[in-house]
Amino acid sequence: MSIHSFHELLFAIRLLICNDKCEGRFVFSSQLLKPSMMALEQKLVSRTDSGPGGDNSKGQLQTLLTRAGYGAPFYITKQLKNNQFQATVEFNGVQIMGHPYNNKKNAEKDAAAEALQWLMDRRQTGNEDVNHMTMLLKKSKKDHN
Repeated sequence: MSIHSFHELLFAIRLLICNDKCEGRFVFSSQLLKPSMMALEQKLVSRTDSGPGGDNSKGQLQTLLTRAGYGAPFYITKQLKNNQFQATVEFNGVQIMGHPYNNKKNAEKDAAAEALQWLMDRRQTGNEDVNHMTMLLKKSKKDHN
């Protein structure tokens, strides 16, 4: 096994281990949350609203990936038959689909929020989420040589 493949395998294992609620399976856009947790997560990750300085889920996801040393995520948005838009965000070979929205911008923000929820340890709060996931996603120093 090459050293590059080894680091990719470790990356996948780290994603599975971080408090996996899906019993080891890759389940995107799963609905395992209890209603009481939804209010907490909405406070942690803004799904479509921008805060001061444009702080929204797209920016948070890009910051997280950049801090971990990865490229920016990209979005694929499709218009559905009911004139709504549904976006898929892709980063590091992972694709996560958001919920349908009436406009493209909110669909992309929702896809980013889904990705953040999938990546974050839900028990932490505030900026600790970004710092925690940065440590989990951090590339080895060997990758940079």
